[in-house]
Amino acid sequence: MKHPKDFSTMDLVGSKGVSQLTRGIAVLIFIKNTKVASVDVIRAQVLPGMSKRSVQRYLRNLENMGLVRHIGNSGSGGHRYYLSGMAKELFEVKG
Repeated sequence: MKHPKDFSTMDLVGSKGVSQLTRGIAVLIFIKNTKVASVDVIRAQVLPGMSKRSVQRYLRNLENMGLVRHIGNSGSGGHRYYLSGMAKELFEVKG
């Protein structure tokens, strides 16, 4: 039986929150380690079970949190995603 004061991470965040955090970290690590991080590449390599539109929303959320930035627009072949300054600090990326 679980102790009533056992507040594990799963209880505080919930399994959905943990899976979102895990995906977010995987996306950030992928962007850090690749030269071209586009929606299609991220979807194929990190989030294969998601629709393209869901990946776009996911990346927009990471951008709104200040963890990634994008260059480009939809008309020129899509956005390219890069770590923001805050994410670079988090991962101790130089430059």
